[in-house]
Amino acid sequence: RTIALLCALGGLASAAAGAVLGKDALLARYYILRLRSADQAIRLEAADRLAELKSVAAVPHLIEIIRKDGREGAFYSCRLADRASERWASFTPVAHALFRIGEGALPQLRPLTECACEGRSGSNGGASEVDPRVWGALRQIREAIESNLWAEWLTYREYEHQRPKPRRGWLW
Repeated sequence: RTIALLCALGGLASAAAGAVLGKDALLARYYILRLRSADQAIRLEAADRLAELKSVAAVPHLIEIIRKDGREGAFYSCRLADRASERWASFTPVAHALFRIGEGALPQLRPLTECACEGRSGSNGGASEVDPRVWGALRQIREAIESNLWAEWLTYREYEHQRPKPRRGWLW
């Protein structure tokens, strides 16, 4: 009887541990599904939750949203303060979520940003063209993660207002 009780308690303990350890994976799956919602607020909340979970499984889905949504992007800002240059990154909501996942996202970001500099995507052997906006955003996210930059989150309206505009003229 004691052995049966100990086996039952051991089984319950391992089931409870499995439930706790698998909780983040289940939550990540749930929020990845919510990234497909037609409602922007639901998509942005899901991206935020996936960033909190540091879900590496969400990285390809977030990259796909950045590819499809023309409002997504990133840029660096710099200012002089007390004779030292401060540099930080500004991201739109989904780009910021990808940044917050951190180093776990780098294995999937590096091939896209290294091969894309030649104008080709690394995902299918270099056969397809890459949108320069997408490549630039992914590259800046990767560089911000690698260099531990401070990053700020901007709404789409703030991003459009603050991002540097392309300069035209004889020097550019």
